Amino acid sequence: MSETSVTEVYGRGDECYASPQIRIAGGRSPSSSDGRSSDDEYPGNLDGYDLFQQKAGDFYRGANEILELAGIKSGHMAFSAFLSTYDPEINPTVTSSIDAEKERIDSSWITAARKVHALLSEGGCVQFSVEITDKAAFLPQKYHPVARSHKIYPVWNTTLRRILKENDIQQWTSLGCYRVGTSDMAAECPVTVMVTVDPYAHKDWRGTRDCIVQTLDEIGCSDIVVMIKKDMANPPMVNAFFSNWVIATDIWRKNGVKPGDQNAMKALNFEQPSVEDMSIESKRLNDQYQDIVKSPSFKVIKEAMKNDELVFPRDRKIYDLNLQIAGHYESQLNKLRGMKANNSHSLGTIFACSGERVIESTTIKDARKTIIDWSLISVHSTRLGNNMSNTYDPLPDFMPPAMNIVPLAHRRSHEIGESAGLFKVGRGTGYTAGIYNSLRTAYIHTISQGGKETVDATIEHNILGDFSQEGDSGALIFDRHLEVVGLLFAGHQRTGITYFTHIEDVFHDIKRMTGALDVRIKE
Repeated sequence: MSETSVTEVYGRGDECYASPQIRIAGGRSPSSSDGRSSDDEYPGNLDGYDLFQQKAGDFYRGANEILELAGIKSGHMAFSAFLSTYDPEINPTVTSSIDAEKERIDSSWITAARKVHALLSEGGCVQFSVEITDKAAFLPQKYHPVARSHKIYPVWNTTLRRILKENDIQQWTSLGCYRVGTSDMAAECPVTVMVTVDPYAHKDWRGTRDCIVQTLDEIGCSDIVVMIKKDMANPPMVNAFFSNWVIATDIWRKNGVKPGDQNAMKALNFEQPSVEDMSIESKRLNDQYQDIVKSPSFKVIKEAMKNDELVFPRDRKIYDLNLQIAGHYESQLNKLRGMKANNSHSLGTIFACSGERVIESTTIKDARKTIIDWSLISVHSTRLGNNMSNTYDPLPDFMPPAMNIVPLAHRRSHEIGESAGLFKVGRGTGYTAGIYNSLRTAYIHTISQGGKETVDATIEHNILGDFSQEGDSGALIFDRHLEVVGLLFAGHQRTGITYFTHIEDVFHDIKRMTGALDVRIKE
């Protein structure tokens, strides 16, 4: 909120437009302003706040009268210092935040907010903003797959193509269909066609929403919700692994690397862990080590023991335990330093890679293409492993217990079951589990062609849940039987949607790039 504002925006802390069905389906309509980032109820010495304090009693009485006449049941009114989530201002905006429950669909809230704002302005508090919010707006949203039995399922592919064709998708980042709500039970969440858009786009999306609503009405799906929400995908972390990727030519990026490319083999060294990761981990370990050895209590007991002074048994036990932990941190630090000094963090050199391309999918029957982004590494003999995925310890309860004893394997079937549980071990978030969404999602992104940037929509396999974050690109995705189903390439920052390329599409492209007759995961 870079300007004084009166807001009643449907969503959850971000600008979001929902079709009327979502408000009816939920019984109430949550509303909030864009970018709540603080719940501090005493903004302090912010512009206009001292003047407000002098007239606070008159204001509260006047505001309550406005709300009462509008039929708005307010449970709480407070003044907070807010910053926008996107493009935050230098100074927070003092905002009159009024909690209420939306019980009917009309313009009473926005009208009342404008009257409250006028009341503040008359009192000299021109720079204040006003928002009326429903607490439901801030409940975390859950995303569930749509079952095959739902009427949208058999017509979704054609509907998705129609929506993409009939709308300007320049600032879109995805288009998909899910059950979205606040319940862990999928049946309690309405089926929703959701468009995610560039968080920095300044546009009124209601026209887009109404166009999609009309499309759904025409195919007999008027009960389906339409939601437009700010979100974007995390970018791949290529530079964190390839030490010299920044010097890679456009040819490598666009066309990939074929076996025998000596220039690529010399230039592209794959690091695992990367220098960046080692630096971050070294700092974390050193900070924890220093916290122990420089703590006053540790130093006092150490000095007492050095001088043969009396140390109580309890203090000695704590000291010995901290000494053991500090020794562990120091050992890990020395290991990282040794890896960097000996270059043993180098996993190998590039053998072949796809580049950043789109291909025709063998697992998704659609005119639009799918993302492909893989690399094959010629691994140093000292770094060869056994394909075990229990990288982190201990293994969480939600992961397949066989991970402790069984390596990953080649998938026996191309099909992934409806709402199947899927898993991964990633650089960014470690162990995670999610649910496969068999309704395809359009991943909308910018590509460079002929020196010009154009918007492209690819059709992708996707997973729902808190499955990935930045840094997880390249993780293998597998099922409960530890059979690999795909390769993760992107994930949204806020909506918990992860995209992956089916492993059969990856293998098909590897064969095309390398001339191999077959590709399998070593068991």
